[in-house]
Amino acid sequence: MNNTQKRRNSSIELLRILSMASVIGCHFFYWGGVLESAKFGTIEYAIYWAIDGLFFTCINCFMLITGYFLSASKMRVSRLVKFWLQVLFYSVFCTFAAFAITGDISIKTLAMAFVPLTTEQYWYATHYALVICLVPMLNALIQSLDKNSFKSGLIILTIIFSFMPTFFVWERDLLTSGRDYPWMIVLYLTGGYIRKYGISIGRKESFIGFWICVLITGLLRTPLGMISMFIIGNDVLAGLFFRYNSITVFCGAVFLFNAMLQGKNDERKKAVLAIAPLSFAVYLVHDNPNIRSILWGSIPMTDIMAGGMVKTIIALCVIIISVFLVGCLIEKSRLLVAKVMHLDRLYVWIDELFLSKVTNVINKNRV
Repeated sequence: MNNTQKRRNSSIELLRILSMASVIGCHFFYWGGVLESAKFGTIEYAIYWAIDGLFFTCINCFMLITGYFLSASKMRVSRLVKFWLQVLFYSVFCTFAAFAITGDISIKTLAMAFVPLTTEQYWYATHYALVICLVPMLNALIQSLDKNSFKSGLIILTIIFSFMPTFFVWERDLLTSGRDYPWMIVLYLTGGYIRKYGISIGRKESFIGFWICVLITGLLRTPLGMISMFIIGNDVLAGLFFRYNSITVFCGAVFLFNAMLQGKNDERKKAVLAIAPLSFAVYLVHDNPNIRSILWGSIPMTDIMAGGMVKTIIALCVIIISVFLVGCLIEKSRLLVAKVMHLDRLYVWIDELFLSKVTNVINKNRV
């Protein structure tokens, strides 16, 4: 086992894997048309949305993990370059793969494939890159705040960006939609706070809090929809908690992260430590806009759903595992090629060049 693996927490790496599995699960329900096909008020509707509520809560953990680890590390320009190259590779690779399958590609589609972070082909990747650019300032803020100031600031941010958008539905997109960098910054700062000061809640209590939040998010959808139908004639309020920045989704993610953080760091879990770094590529592969329609169009979702709820849930598990493994295999191949090309030397050179430039600027200012 190398030094990098020794420094990594297998429990948090497992959470990274589970979070990506949750992303695939959400896409199964959404892009696969399962949620749309479920009739409001039925048992299938309630159960499908309850499971989706579980997946929804886990997705925020990605940024909590990022904030936890990056808040205590030095900013390296190579980190942003490496991320950009990864996104660029999958954008181009998936576009040509889609062309090989369908035989159809437009000039616009091809052009957009080479600038994925500016066209939001992957909304998460675009806003994640923006947050990475802000890491030096965010880390300086995290290190400068004492515990009380930091806690007060996070409470205010939670009220403004989570609590108010959840219940004041008329202004929920005023500051953040939950799918943008302002919300990711809140998550990053939360992860940084947990890293610096921790949360005085035990593992068992954190798991209980997580499941309470999940159940509120998922199971209240039907009664909220019924109330909404009675009052205003449609079920618009059914989705009250189904936003990444909703108070139950946010708190559930924090509870889960805190619980996993207190889990045993078993360095013998080599599979977890080996697979976790490959997981983000699973998103870049299966949710590429050119691959997405091919993937979900090739899966017989209509037949699966016609087979009933049990068959649909079994298919959900099979597809999550299959998509995850394929994505990891592709990423592993990409990394092997990058190793042969000695791209690690490029990253070292970039960091050294940036450091020398910064040092020169500092020395000139001193003179």
